[in-house]
Parts: sequence; structure tokens; C-alpha cells
Amino acid sequence: MDVTCEFYVKVKASEEGVSTAAQTLGDKTFDADALREMVEGKLVDVLRAVAAQMTMDQLHENRSDFSQQVQQAAAETLLKNGLELESAALTGLDQTPFDMLDEANAFNAVGMKKLAEVIADSKRQRAQIEAETDTAVAETRLAAEKRKLELSKQEEQVRIQTSIEVETLKANEAAEVASGREEGQQRSEEPRITREQATRTAEIE
Repeated sequence: MDVTCEFYVKVKASEEGVSTAAQTLGDKTFDADALREMVEGKLVDVLRAVAAQMTMDQLHENRSDFSQQVQQAAAETLLKNGLELESAALTGLDQTPFDMLDEANAFNAVGMKKLAEVIADSKRQRAQIEAETDTAVAETRLAAEKRKLELSKQEEQVRIQTSIEVETLKANEAAEVASGREEGQQRSEEPRITREQATRTAEIE
């Protein structure tokens, strides 16, 4: 992990702080570069110690907790030299590029192995999610197609049923018309038949 922090440090404004700084820092108080190098070394050790207790995900998810732990540990470390931590700010947190890591370093080797496992696991999870998404989309599409076919089937059944009912209605109407025509014809023939029967009866008599 690449962790970037900004620290603001000063000599503790007390007789004890000034005395401790003078005793522990010695000539470094007159050499800004040497003093900066020493303080930076202590703060880097603090960052590493706190970061080592957390996973990469925990660092990302709990940046404020990480920052507080760093400030607390740094304050305790600096106090030994009569220094006081005014403020600390976590300004950067990212993965260290593989090509910048020394594989011969045992700590780097462990970190690279863990990182490779995390990346591989992430790829597997992403592939699984993509596969599940594709499956869900295909199932949705299939369900929609089945529904479409079912609706088409129902529409065809309704059309056929309607056609049968229409044809039946037409046949019934035609039968009623034919029956009515036959009855009308019979009624119109009745007078003639009656006359013919009367004529035959008269001839016989």
C-alpha cells in the first residue's frame, strides 16, 4: 500500500518539552534536513505499524479510524523527543504498483502474494456476477418470449372460437329462414289443397 500523510510537528511548548528536545535531538535542532529525516523515519515506522494491523479493505473502509490511530501513535512517539503533533492528514491511500515492489524482500513477497490472491478472487467474483447477470437476462428474455407465445396462442384460440360461434350463428339463422320459408309455403298451399280436396269429395258424391 502507498500511504501518504501530512504531519505538522513542533517542539512542545513547555520547559520539559524544550529540555527533552534539546537532550534527544542534540545538533539536529540546527540541521533542518537531519531533523526532518529523523522525524520522517519515526512517522514512517508509525504508518507501517498501524497499517500492518489492517487489511487493504479495512484501510479503505475505515480511513478515519486509521488516521486517528496514526495520530495517537505518532503523538506518543514524538513526545519522547519533546515534540508535539499539531495535526495529521491522510492525503493518499492506494495500491503500490507491482513493478515497484522488490520480490526478494520478504515483506513485499508476502504482500504481493496476498494482493495477487485478492485480485484473482475479485476477478472470479466479477466473472461470477457477470455470468449470473447474463443468465438472469437470458431467463428474463426467455420468460418474455414464452409469455408472448402464450398470448399469441390465446389470441388464436379466441379467433377460432369466435369464428366457430359466428359460423354457428349463421347456420342457425339460415336454418330459421329456411324453416320460415317452408312454413310460409305450406300455409300458402293450404287453400289450394283444401279446394282440391273439396272438389274431389264433390265428384265422388
